[in-house]
Amino acid sequence: ILKPHPLQGSLAVTVRSGDKGLLKLFSKLNGKKTASYENGLRKGTSARCQKRILVTGTSIERFKDMGEIVHAPMIEIKPVTDFRSVDAAISRLDSYDVVIFTSKHAVRHFLERLRKKKEDIRNLRGKKIIAIGKTTARELAALGLSAGEMPGDESAHGILKILKGFPVKGKRFLIPRSDLARGLIPDELRE
Repeated sequence: ILKPHPLQGSLAVTVRSGDKGLLKLFSKLNGKKTASYENGLRKGTSARCQKRILVTGTSIERFKDMGEIVHAPMIEIKPVTDFRSVDAAISRLDSYDVVIFTSKHAVRHFLERLRKKKEDIRNLRGKKIIAIGKTTARELAALGLSAGEMPGDESAHGILKILKGFPVKGKRFLIPRSDLARGLIPDELRE
């Protein structure tokens, strides 16, 4: 059983072979960007067909040995073009108590900007660093940092569970993230 990431969707549709109405309805899903595996057999042959795996995330690495990969990312990662808010946060880096990374992309882009601003990445080592999950923690480790905390439930709710046991009043949090990200963590921290 493949458990999807909490922020990813999985859809598997099974239809009786004789149900022409449903087959027609769902045939729109069975195309170039979807996975199709009919009874484990290629139509009209007895040869096993290779599984086609639809990956909607940004990385195919963990799925590459499972079958033919159909990569259709649901999001597009674009670099920041206006660095004013990022640079302002970097200029106040010493004032933050906790840094929360909610994706490997946030780690990569934020630390890249730190380097461009000639800031020492080691300045983050004295901070409490929270990574949303294993992939984010691995990205931090690859760049020389360690996540002190990581929720078992790799989600914003998991991070909030960690923070329930942490005295947040009077603490300053830095959350490098997309401008399209949900505001759940910042909103809960403000409350």
